[in-house]
Amino acid sequence: MSPVWLAILLLWVRPPGTGTRLTRPSMSRSLWRNGPARFVPFATMLVAILLTDLQIGVFVGLLVGVVSRAFIVIQVRRCGTRPA
Repeated sequence: MSPVWLAILLLWVRPPGTGTRLTRPSMSRSLWRNGPARFVPFATMLVAILLTDLQIGVFVGLLVGVVSRAFIVIQVRRCGTRPA
């Protein structure tokens, strides 16, 4: 996806004149309650977007999500239980 389309997507999703609606606090709380396997990739992606740009942030979030899922799959295969 080109940077132009990503910029258009950001302009279309957020309300005019603000940059604060990239996510809702209720979404963060919901992901926190569901455990670190869901919250850590989300939080990492948000921090990476704020520190770099959108493309790198999304890539970092996807990478962390894939690694965390792989870790869960490996642990389930070894122990037979899912981590808390």
